[in-house]
Amino acid sequence: MNEVIPANHCGRCGAVAYQPELARDSQGAMRPTGRYRCVQCKVVFSDVRQWRAFDAALASNDHAEGAGLAG
Repeated sequence: MNEVIPANHCGRCGAVAYQPELARDSQGAMRPTGRYRCVQCKVVFSDVRQWRAFDAALASNDHAEGAGLAG
């Protein structure tokens, strides 16, 4: 049998989920940053199309966990 690959998956690791990235605002409350993080490889991105079609040329190492995608 052929393995079915979901249309909505990380182009880097194949994970099928991502989470919003949170950061503290000036009052100390946790708020969404407008960026997202893959649940498996931790790549950070601002547009789901970047996540689906991961391009190593877009990766940056300015995030503490994993590589990020320029937004």
